[in-house]
Amino acid sequence: MISKDEVLRLLSGIKYPGYSRNIVSFGIVQDVGAVGNDISVKLVFHRPIIHWMCHPRRDEILREIAEEVDRKINAISGVGKVDVEVQDVQYRPARA
Repeated sequence: MISKDEVLRLLSGIKYPGYSRNIVSFGIVQDVGAVGNDISVKLVFHRPIIHWMCHPRRDEILREIAEEVDRKINAISGVGKVDVEVQDVQYRPARA
């Protein structure tokens, strides 16, 4: 059986494209669930509307990261079902 901490350690090896930081330290990995040999991961991308919504590679980046998460977890011996949920969340800066 795989623990949540093991999954987080594994995912901390995935760098966010174009940055030296990983997806765990960026706070993108919001939840990891481990039930028996089944693993679920929730990835949440919080980005300002102007920067993120206009990014020309936004959909590609989301897909690449989700696929790498899926590949890394599936490479662990004994893993059952892997579920990677992706949420692309817009937020607006608070008004003064």
